[in-house]
Amino acid sequence: MNAAVRKKVRAVSYEDGADSSRKVLVYGGVGLPVPPGGPDKQLKQMLRTGTTTGVKVGSATSVAPGSIGGTAECAQVGTTKNVNCGWISGKNALVMAFQGFDKGSVQTLVPQILAAMMQT
Repeated sequence: MNAAVRKKVRAVSYEDGADSSRKVLVYGGVGLPVPPGGPDKQLKQMLRTGTTTGVKVGSATSVAPGSIGGTAECAQVGTTKNVNCGWISGKNALVMAFQGFDKGSVQTLVPQILAAMMQT
């Protein structure tokens, strides 16, 4: 996508063509209202986004955000291969909801997704 289009994107979804059980939804953007508090409190709220009431969200694990900087964390959702990740840097924030991925795989994908989503 060219830069003008990318700046207006607020959500992107992906489904693996070879394995339809693997999906990723990324949403957020720049200059957004973010939850109150410091990055740890903000990310804790972001990791619950989109989950059904009563579904257990596991303990968050810090994830290297790569060259984009900021703070990123991931947590397993429920008992299946669903992982939510959040990234925040000032008023820039993204939530990444992974379905069909284990937490280890997700941690390697987060820096790549952040770099692709946040480039200008």
